[in-house]
Amino acid sequence: MRTLTSVPITSAGFVGPGRAVPAFAGEAAAMRSVDLDAHRSQLVTSEMLAAADLVIVMDDATARATRRLLDGMRREVVLLGDLDPEIPDSRGITDPWGRSAETFQQVFERIDRCCRHLARMMDGGTRHGVES
Repeated sequence: MRTLTSVPITSAGFVGPGRAVPAFAGEAAAMRSVDLDAHRSQLVTSEMLAAADLVIVMDDATARATRRLLDGMRREVVLLGDLDPEIPDSRGITDPWGRSAETFQQVFERIDRCCRHLARMMDGGTRHGVES
């Protein structure tokens, strides 16, 4: 768990528990002063989702799988790409796993843009642009 501006953040997914980040991801993160050396993937659980106020996913398939796992729990599921202030080619954010360093840089830049927009929305108290 990482805390950013006093908001606890947990990262989890549906594939490969215990994996370290790819080298290109570590490099892209380091360029943003983020150290991912100790980060390991973990599987998302219904308990994690129950503890979350907001669930952010990268693509439609993950959103559907997350909603199935929520199984009636009322949690907001947001597709991060919907928060992109630029006009993207796709709502989903590309999974860069196994791709080039350039792809990792592009994906990290888009995630940065979307997260900055989310932070502005949270600071301003607006919910414009958030899909549930």
